[in-house]
Amino acid sequence: MTTWNPIEKGATITLSNENLTANNILQQSSVKSTDPKTSGIWFCEVKVDALNYNCIGIGSNDLPMTSAIGTNANYFFYYYNGAKYNSGVATTYAPAYAVGDIIGILVDFNNGELTFYKNGVNLGVAYNNINKLSSFCIIASSGTTTGNGGFTANFGATPFKYPPNSNDLPLGVKSYDDSQFISYESKSFILHNGIFKKYNKKIPSDGGEKLIAPMTKPTQDGITITQSSSDGANYGYLATSPTSGWISSSGATPTNPEWITIDFGFGNEKVVTSYEAKAYLGTAYITKHKFQGSNNGVDFVDLFDTTEHMTATLKKYRFSNDIAYRFYRIYAYGSSGGNGRASLGNVQLIQKPTPIKNPFWSDFSTTLTNSIQFSEHGMGSLAPFTREITEIEPIAMTERSDILSVGEVGKVFSETIDLKKYIDIRAIKTEVR
Repeated sequence: MTTWNPIEKGATITLSNENLTANNILQQSSVKSTDPKTSGIWFCEVKVDALNYNCIGIGSNDLPMTSAIGTNANYFFYYYNGAKYNSGVATTYAPAYAVGDIIGILVDFNNGELTFYKNGVNLGVAYNNINKLSSFCIIASSGTTTGNGGFTANFGATPFKYPPNSNDLPLGVKSYDDSQFISYESKSFILHNGIFKKYNKKIPSDGGEKLIAPMTKPTQDGITITQSSSDGANYGYLATSPTSGWISSSGATPTNPEWITIDFGFGNEKVVTSYEAKAYLGTAYITKHKFQGSNNGVDFVDLFDTTEHMTATLKKYRFSNDIAYRFYRIYAYGSSGGNGRASLGNVQLIQKPTPIKNPFWSDFSTTLTNSIQFSEHGMGSLAPFTREITEIEPIAMTERSDILSVGEVGKVFSETIDLKKYIDIRAIKTEVR
């Protein structure tokens, strides 16, 4: 189910209503949708729950949700006062919106157009250059650092309050969650050697899914975090938060290591190939650590080992791994600063990215497909087979009336055509002179 992303959000934001309602949206605490898109035409609605210099629109999937993005070139949005914004440049666009209003968002990523609706009224194309982005999500933000902004999203799981008129839309508009068509569609298959085939576009990598939402207790969303020791209330699960962290009760040494362990639970093993972390306190930082994996919580395998000092700057560590583990551990065996304790903040584990899949053909059926199969599996475009219609030069034919039998009336002409030169002959015109 497509929702607001519980992992990719600012620290102040609270999600409810199965993660479809986001509150406490601020300038440096934004939220993006799950399910980023790289092509297609999509529609969704958001209801304004709380007004606080709200921003609603689309942005690149890699935009940070914990810093101000209102002036970013990769964020296009409809501001609460009716202006549209990109790169910090405001342009008069539409009426202001208020609490209770429903904002429709139509993203034609194929043609680079972004259009907004207010309570069912088409406000016109806001931007026609959005396909400069490599991917996009729906993103809600704010123009102020205090107060409370809020939106409830409908990505398509329930009927839209103000669905656009299908006759006014291009072919193939779908709800953002890919569950329903908003406009008519045109789908095709290719029949080759008795098999219906479809051409599949390049499938990009997902870049690696982030696996841990900020935790407020030791066990949350099926994940349990434990630690070797803690200083006061600085437990290991706090290391996942953007605003808090974990501090060990003593210094980390080879004979007295300090660690936090992330347990994804039985049957929920993950293939992790990178992680993020930083020192929570500048006076308590790790100087040597290993990143380890295990499937029993006792016998750990070293996946990465470094003597690079952690600092207050968030760093991403990458390594090779093809094995799914239930337990992962950040294992500190050296620390310095202050009393030599270890500390961690902003810990995040990142799953192995899906590989890029280049365009490919796939067989679908050996029998004529029905309307449902066309809708679900047919090609939305025959772009790979674009043809240019050309009228070729006339070809003189040879008279072969000699093949007529005695008494037959008429004339016969013949000519051989090399079909290898003409891929798709639509019509042949004959003239007798």
